[in-house]
Amino acid sequence: MFVGPSGSPWLLTKKGITAENVEQVAKETKDPEVQRMLGVTGTLWSNLGLDKDAPIRIIKMVGNYGNIFDRNLGTNTPLRLERGYNNQWNKGGLIYAPPFR
Repeated sequence: MFVGPSGSPWLLTKKGITAENVEQVAKETKDPEVQRMLGVTGTLWSNLGLDKDAPIRIIKMVGNYGNIFDRNLGTNTPLRLERGYNNQWNKGGLIYAPPFR
C-alpha cells in the first residue's frame, strides 16, 4: 500500500487521482499540494533518495484507496463489501485525508 510521504491513498482518493489518470493529473494540475505529492515540484522524493517520477509509477501500480478497496474488498470480489464507513468523509464515510505537507 502507498502510504507515508505520498500523502496516503486516502488523499489520492480525495483529490480524484487514480492509477488511470495520475500521469494526466501530473501534467495538468495547478494544485501545489498535488504537484508536491506527484513530484512535479519540490525535492521531497529526491530527499528520500527516489527520482521525481517514483510517486507516479507507484500510483499507477497500486492506485488510490478506492482502487485498493474495490480490488480487494469491494462489490466485485468474493467479500462483496460496500464502501460504507470506509468511504471519504465527504461521501458519508469516516476517512479524512489530512493536507499533504
